[in-house]
Amino acid sequence: MGYRGKTSYYQFLIGKEETNVELLLIRHGKSEAKGRIAGQADFPLSEEGYQQSKMLADLLKSQGLQHIYCSPLNRAYSTAMIISDSLGLDPIPLHELKERDAGVFNGMSRREAIELFPSEWEGAWTDPLSAPPQGETFEDVEKRAENVLHLLLKQHRKEKVAIVSHSGFLNILMLLLMGLEKEQFPLFKFDVGSVTCLGVRRPGECLVNYINRVPLALA
Repeated sequence: MGYRGKTSYYQFLIGKEETNVELLLIRHGKSEAKGRIAGQADFPLSEEGYQQSKMLADLLKSQGLQHIYCSPLNRAYSTAMIISDSLGLDPIPLHELKERDAGVFNGMSRREAIELFPSEWEGAWTDPLSAPPQGETFEDVEKRAENVLHLLLKQHRKEKVAIVSHSGFLNILMLLLMGLEKEQFPLFKFDVGSVTCLGVRRPGECLVNYINRVPLALA
C-alpha cells in the first residue's frame, strides 16, 4: 500500500536519479500556547522552548547540517534561529512549512472551541482529514508538503538538510515520504524539541534512521 501515483509524479519532476538527501525533521520548542490550539496562531516560544532550542542546537552541532528551512511562524522561526546561530547558517523561512491552518479554532482553547462551534468541533475531532471552518484539509497541507519535497530533493542532492516545522505538518510530510495512506494520519509522534532523521535515496524510497529523538536533558 502507498502513494504509487505520487511516486511517479516525483519521478517525473525530479527524475529517477538517486537524490541521497538526509532530512532532519525538527519540531519547534515549546510555545506559549499553553494548551490552546496553535494552528497558524503565532505563539512565541516559551522560556522552556528557548532552552529546548539551545539543547537542540548543541545536539546538532556535530551533524554536519548544510541548510536549514523553517516555518515562518514565530515558534518555529525562533527555534531555527537558535540552531542556525550555533552552526553559522541562515534559516530559510518557507510559507509551505507552516502548521495546518485550524481556521476558526486557531488560538482557541478546546473549551472555547466546543462552546462556540460544537458541531464543527465534533466534525473536526471525528474526522482529522476534514477541514475545520475556514481551515485546511489534509489535501491542502499535503500539496504544500509536495512542494517542499520537490524543492529539497531537486536542489539538495547528496546534502544534509533540516526542516523546523510543526507536528501536524511533519506528520503529513512523513506519510508522503514513506508512501503511507492518508487514513493513517496522524500516525507519528513529534514531541516539542524533537528530531527525526530520514535518508531519502530517491522519490518513494527512504530509510528512517530514528524518530522523535530529544536531547538527553529533555528525555
